[in-house]
Amino acid sequence: MQSRPIFNKSTRFEDMRNVDDDRVFRRPTVRRPVSSTAGMEARDGDLDLDVSREKRPGQSSARQHASRPEATPMDFYVRPQSKIDPDEVRARAKQVIQDQRRMKMNKKLQQLKAPKKKQMQATKLSVEGRGMLKYL
Repeated sequence: MQSRPIFNKSTRFEDMRNVDDDRVFRRPTVRRPVSSTAGMEARDGDLDLDVSREKRPGQSSARQHASRPEATPMDFYVRPQSKIDPDEVRARAKQVIQDQRRMKMNKKLQQLKAPKKKQMQATKLSVEGRGMLKYL
């Protein structure tokens, strides 16, 4: 799944139907033969001491190389049946939309029914006496 963006492959099950057409054009992957001497060299002990190793022509000085992942051939004989019923998904989506509408309406009704509370915020006092009530 992680290499699908690299190979421009879709993760959708519906697009797997088109894979049958691609199989004709796909060439088989070529495996490099693994030499048995390379495995023995790694077990010999200290990997830092490579004095005895000879450089082969065309081999670079770097020991580790990054390898690009290759696409796995998708030659499956049995495709699993989809466990998702599209009609059930649509019905559930409609129910969720109706529930959201009902929740919004109930919230608005609760706000209308709630008693209006006066703001109990302190008024700012000024030195000049502005905003003060006159009782005379």
